[in-house]
Amino acid sequence: LAGILAISLQLGLLGSGCLLSFDSGAELRLTFHAEPCHKLAAVLGKGFRLKDAEGRRGMLAVVVKSGAVKLGDGCEATVGVFERLSDKTEDRFRALLERVPRGRVLTYLDVIEILGVSKSSARVLPLYLKRAANLNLPAHRVVDSSGSLVTKHLPTHR
Repeated sequence: LAGILAISLQLGLLGSGCLLSFDSGAELRLTFHAEPCHKLAAVLGKGFRLKDAEGRRGMLAVVVKSGAVKLGDGCEATVGVFERLSDKTEDRFRALLERVPRGRVLTYLDVIEILGVSKSSARVLPLYLKRAANLNLPAHRVVDSSGSLVTKHLPTHR
């Protein structure tokens, strides 16, 4: 995985569901907003402070078509190519649960990876599971790392 810094593109205005096509043929699907992190300072180099990026948000993306992207390459943005994804993690969690087929399960780690959030977000998954179960969503399709049902948080699922 790598980051792309698009200085002249207003990714936040384009939003989720956009397709970025680069001169090299590479393509990215913009998914949802992300906060700046400490890795940005390493990319931008000496003199950049993370504090300078506070309040500014980037976009996470998924590779649609791989290819090399070089400094100065042209980029075209096409709005509305893909379904928009919510910036709210719990909304994405609920949408994910609705798409898990019968007879299949996801572990906490699978969920975190698919949602594109940090591992520390695992702490909120029990709350999301409880709320999803109350909405009659298939919360029982999420299991712990050993493959066991999460009965501690969903006592009715045994």
